[in-house]
Amino acid sequence: MSSLARRIGAFTAAVLVAVTLAGCAGSTSTSETDSQTEHVSVATPSASALAWMYYYIAEPLGFYEEEGLDVELVGSVPGNNPAQAIATGTVEYAGAELSNALSVIEAGDADLVYLGFSDSWPFRISVLDDSPITTYAELSGTKIGIRDEGDVESATAMLADAGLSADDYELVRLGQGATVAASLVSGDIDAMYASPLNENFVKTQTGTAVRRLPSDHFDEFVNSGFLTDRANRDVGVRIARAVAKSFVWAEENLESAIDLLMEVQPQAVSDRASAIETMRIGIADSLDQLHADWAVDPAVLDAQIEVLAPESGLTSADIVDDTARSEVWAFDVDALRAAAQANDPSAAHGLND
Repeated sequence: MSSLARRIGAFTAAVLVAVTLAGCAGSTSTSETDSQTEHVSVATPSASALAWMYYYIAEPLGFYEEEGLDVELVGSVPGNNPAQAIATGTVEYAGAELSNALSVIEAGDADLVYLGFSDSWPFRISVLDDSPITTYAELSGTKIGIRDEGDVESATAMLADAGLSADDYELVRLGQGATVAASLVSGDIDAMYASPLNENFVKTQTGTAVRRLPSDHFDEFVNSGFLTDRANRDVGVRIARAVAKSFVWAEENLESAIDLLMEVQPQAVSDRASAIETMRIGIADSLDQLHADWAVDPAVLDAQIEVLAPESGLTSADIVDDTARSEVWAFDVDALRAAAQANDPSAAHGLND
């Protein structure tokens, strides 16, 4: 078992039943690491090891080691809010949803900055295919399933964008994405705030079709990116570069990426074929919206900030270090793609500019 797999166990919890289960055992102290490497703690955007496999497979691919890093991955933080975890010192770096980061930045709790955005907005409010609900406005008077407090801000913003106030509906906190999906199928809730992973869970486990409600804005918005305090920006670039390389590897050789994930997180995937199908959907969804180098149109990001934090006065220039983003992607992407296609990790090194 790898050192990464041993360290994760103290932090991760079971999520996404039958598709994603985070967990392993033990821990490794900083003193056990190579004295030439830098020990850092990084929170993933959620506890789902499958959804955020890029952070995990960077270790067996050797990308963290190449950057001189000993990375401790934290799969579950209080309130499912990695941005707040940086502000409180629980971790130093994180993949974090924009809605959570904006709240921390607006409150002045930490001087946070994104080094790029790795995925488009995956969450939608979805209903069963035979539901009479066809628009967000028709969600008035309904129960909408979410995971936990980490979903409240973004789900509320999506509903407010459609003209609904918090008094018009009930957000039901159900803990796990799989529980949210199961509650939709059972009829305990009318709609769910969910990602493609949860939608695919409903399809694969029950054969029931799920329909996304159309959104005026969120289809072009971003979800999460790599976040750090500005004071830690330079080390953050090195961590994010390792994760970016893993993203490229998974895009080109998803089967290999799933197999690597199963090496470091043996219980992360219960069904390999389903995991591949789910992540193929997720990767395609992100690539449809984002530039390959995690760049985002400032106008789109400004529009998203206006929806999520209209009173903040923040702009994209306040929360993104675009120079750092360029440094993250300062490696030979084409050579890495070729190495992934050939399934040759040894050829994936020595590619930094």
